Amino acid sequence: MDDGGGTDGGGGANDAGAGLDGTVAPLESSAPDSGACTPFQPDQTLAAMRDACAFDAGSMTSATVEDGTAARAALTHVIILTHENRSLDHMYGTLGHGIEGFASTYTNPTGDGGTVAPYHLTTSCPADINHSPAAITAEWDNGKMDGFYETDGIGSLGYYEPPDHPFYSWLLPTFATSDRYFCSMMGETGHNRRFLYGASATQTANNIFTEMDAAHVSWGNYYAGAQPIYNTYTFPAGTPQLHPYSDFLPALDAGSLPSVTYVDTPSDEHPPGSVHDGEGVVRDVLTHAFASPLWGHLAIILNYDEGGGFFDHVDPPAACLPSTASADAIYNIEGFRVPLVIVSPFARKGYVSHIDHSHTSTLRLVELLFQLPAITARDANSDALLDMFDFACPDFTTPPAIGPVPPSGC
Repeated sequence: MDDGGGTDGGGGANDAGAGLDGTVAPLESSAPDSGACTPFQPDQTLAAMRDACAFDAGSMTSATVEDGTAARAALTHVIILTHENRSLDHMYGTLGHGIEGFASTYTNPTGDGGTVAPYHLTTSCPADINHSPAAITAEWDNGKMDGFYETDGIGSLGYYEPPDHPFYSWLLPTFATSDRYFCSMMGETGHNRRFLYGASATQTANNIFTEMDAAHVSWGNYYAGAQPIYNTYTFPAGTPQLHPYSDFLPALDAGSLPSVTYVDTPSDEHPPGSVHDGEGVVRDVLTHAFASPLWGHLAIILNYDEGGGFFDHVDPPAACLPSTASADAIYNIEGFRVPLVIVSPFARKGYVSHIDHSHTSTLRLVELLFQLPAITARDANSDALLDMFDFACPDFTTPPAIGPVPPSGC
């Protein structure tokens, strides 16, 4: 489920299995040691109940996750910036920093009795590969995580090394990241984004936008291209919460963003789009965020909607069904790991979470901050990313010096 695994913030490069044995190890505080700076400890009773899918749609976070009082006092604004189609091993399987990457012995069968290993990509613009639900399920291979080559060929086994994405290689070790953040189902963008916004791939009347409207929580979507709420929902023309991406940075500079902002950028890294250009747009956003009057109470969540067919070696955990409807019956397992970074004054410095998270964990954080009910049983039984924050002793009240400018293009 969304809450298993251990929790520690340390470890060496590629320390596979750290915190993945079902135990909860003490966390090392990333802030100076004081009586007020106590490491986050998940409520094991609530975690076990979430694992058992004990909570239903409509559940408030006050009943399902740790106390949100400190989070609500600290964070008034959230920016959720979602990029496209990159798996964790593909992007950061060699980064180290306590992130569980793939082992040097990891291979895929070739179908003719041989094996093939992942290879170092020499372009930031790899070809787009099949990432349909059928292809992703074949790559999963009943949990063996070895069907990538036979399903999608050698292109699915490409990976980057830290110098290949210099800004991201600064960003992850500086702020808080996770090596157990799973997309929400084995499939493509639209289905996974519906989980991010509505806790099921099945279209229903309720989603985070209708919930925020009902609770009078201000929100906005700043989007590049022709389609708002990318590849997911249709909103009527003239919906006041929808804005072109060109309005986003000026609003961030002015401190006039709504409480919850979803951003679809002009460089989202969807292959054959450039990782370098994706880094560049994220760096630009953070440069403006660090100088924004919102910084002191802001959280920026950078995630990827799905793995795009690229390889990952970690078998996804089981997941709670969104509902008892027949259309939701197939969503009993998460999708593959994707990158996650939280940038905030309250992000735990250099922290790597080994707790199971997913897109509905991001959704649950929004619900926690603005006291909104769970939309389905999936988000009701999700955590809210709280282990990745330190609300008592923030490390980044003064933002750090921004990381290096990445090259552009391929």
